[in-house]
Amino acid sequence: VRYWAAILLLILLWVCWYTYAHFYNQKYNANIFLVGILPFWDTSWEQYQIFFERIRVLWWPDYNSPPVHILYFSMFFSIFIFRKRVNPFLLRLVFFTGLAFVAFVLLFLPVFGDHDYYTINLYIYCPLIVITFMDMIRRIQFESIRINWFKIPALILIGYCMWYSGRRMIDRYYGWWKDDHLHYTRPYETINPWLKEHGITRDDKVICWPRGAINISLYLMDRKGWSDYAGMLSTKEQIQEKIDMGARYYLFNNHDGVENEAVTPFIKDSIGEYEGIKVYRIGPID
Repeated sequence: VRYWAAILLLILLWVCWYTYAHFYNQKYNANIFLVGILPFWDTSWEQYQIFFERIRVLWWPDYNSPPVHILYFSMFFSIFIFRKRVNPFLLRLVFFTGLAFVAFVLLFLPVFGDHDYYTINLYIYCPLIVITFMDMIRRIQFESIRINWFKIPALILIGYCMWYSGRRMIDRYYGWWKDDHLHYTRPYETINPWLKEHGITRDDKVICWPRGAINISLYLMDRKGWSDYAGMLSTKEQIQEKIDMGARYYLFNNHDGVENEAVTPFIKDSIGEYEGIKVYRIGPID
């Protein structure tokens, strides 16, 4: 009874959290956050191709080096080949967690191409495989194998992984990943003194255009306001709504693309330009 009560309690907590998240999403934002699924059966062949290409080129090398991927797969298959020597509890844990792993990927398949943070929920599977494999080796007790013999290769592997991770981090923060920031968004980090000189305080809300990522320009400026995402600033009605909510200035990144025609009727005068970012005062249409 206690076992099933615990399971029902977990399900109830999950339902309560989902209900709250859905309510909050509907009331306080424009459906930016995903509260639902994006299953594989709603994915086109073109999306599959994009997904697998980005996984192959971007994310797969970042998760682990090729030898470590091979090692994980080898451990995984060894666990089921020698399943009679594996702790039954750990074996069931690996099996059912693996099913959950696959189900999660299939239910959110399209997002993995652009959003690597979706895989955070899946990281637990790697240490689970390692723990189960090492426990299996301990139980098998091959006469020709001693656990101590694993220590030196394990230390070498850990050292290699540290070196590989360091190289990937350097590429991530100082390589081609930074090109977009260096060319387009870096001025947002230093624009605040210029805005202050022109009478724009930190409490003045702004509209930033264009930026495909959610609020990256606002984050870099440490300011409140709105940035374009998924067509949230594409109509006059949407711009008027933001002005009614307190938007007073319009920042257009001249490096980034074509100006938003929906904002043009609301522009009152030009404040100036800072490193390619044009700043305008906006207000209701006269």
